[in-house]
Amino acid sequence: MVTHISLLFCVSLILACTFLSKFDVGDDNPKLHIVYMGSLPKTSYSPSSHHLSMMQEVFVENDSTNFLIHSYKRSFNGFAAMLTNHQKEKISCDTLNLSL
Repeated sequence: MVTHISLLFCVSLILACTFLSKFDVGDDNPKLHIVYMGSLPKTSYSPSSHHLSMMQEVFVENDSTNFLIHSYKRSFNGFAAMLTNHQKEKISCDTLNLSL
C-alpha cells in the first residue's frame, strides 16, 4: 500500500512539473544564456568590447554591463549573459546576420 502511494506521489509530481514547465512566466524574467559566436578571428579583435556592444543593442533602458556574466575569449568567441526571451531572440538574429 505504501509503495502504491509513493508511486502515485512520484507520478503526480512528475506530471505537475511537466505541466507547470509548459507555462512561461513571461519575458520579463532574465535567464542565463550562452551566446556562441564561433571561433575567434585571427585579426586584431577585442571580444569583450564586441560582446558589450552587442549587449548594449538589446538593453534599452538598463545597463548591459550588469547582465554580462562572462566573456569567452580564449577557446571560442562568445559570452554568458542574463537575457529575457525577447533579448535572446534579438541577439540570436544579430549573431546570424553577422555570420552571413
